[in-house]
Amino acid sequence: MKKVFLLVALFETLIVFSQTKTPIAQPVIREADVMWTKDIWRIIDLNERENFPFYFPIEKRPNQLNLFNILLTGIDSNKITAYKSDDMVWNDTLTKKQLFDRVVVSDSITVYSVDEFGNENLAKQFMSDTLGVEYIAQYWIKEKWFFDKQRSVMDVRIVAVCPVKYDVSKEILIPLFWINYSDARNWLSQFQTINSKNISEQRTFDELFIKRKFVSVIKKESNIYDREIEEYVNNVKEFLQESERIKEFIRNFEADRWEN
Repeated sequence: MKKVFLLVALFETLIVFSQTKTPIAQPVIREADVMWTKDIWRIIDLNERENFPFYFPIEKRPNQLNLFNILLTGIDSNKITAYKSDDMVWNDTLTKKQLFDRVVVSDSITVYSVDEFGNENLAKQFMSDTLGVEYIAQYWIKEKWFFDKQRSVMDVRIVAVCPVKYDVSKEILIPLFWINYSDARNWLSQFQTINSKNISEQRTFDELFIKRKFVSVIKKESNIYDREIEEYVNNVKEFLQESERIKEFIRNFEADRWEN
């Protein structure tokens, strides 16, 4: 059976809202005003209730898609670009074929049949389909924290986003692709998320990210060894403690500037 490509799997029910929304405005930052920066990588775990808007709806709806399908349709329609890593340099892009190879899953079933002579036959039949959102376990985000001396504030910009699937057979997490968040904001601002707490307040996916309506843990900070936290701690407890230490350092940095 041929692969079911994204054009068929996703576009058949995709309706972009008639009103065109623009991304949330953010202050313009001059490079000369940035006196300190640090890159931070976070895990948005989709098992956390606060992060459900990134996961649902699982089934297709006429006017709503989950974040994973929105990213795929944006890539397929050339609205956004997929990259192999969070470096996101020009020669690090994924072709559509390379992307499809990552997001199309294959499986086999045993087919039973009987021929005209009554002989029983068993044969394997391979099937392929687009990866479903139920396989997406996390989103990783890369962000840049900086101190703006012009406004005397600590600020943050999301740099990149990566959907991460859980491979059941290998029991490992696999990052699928990275997207440049600033380039994707126009696309993400056209889609509303599900807000189960208040249906009269519907946020776009851009608002969800910019207003930081998610919970996360830090998996890495920029460092001379280029190590992730899990590479130098011994267990989950130490991982969470180190994540909190980095958060506390960022919170205190701004306060320290005022004291000085």
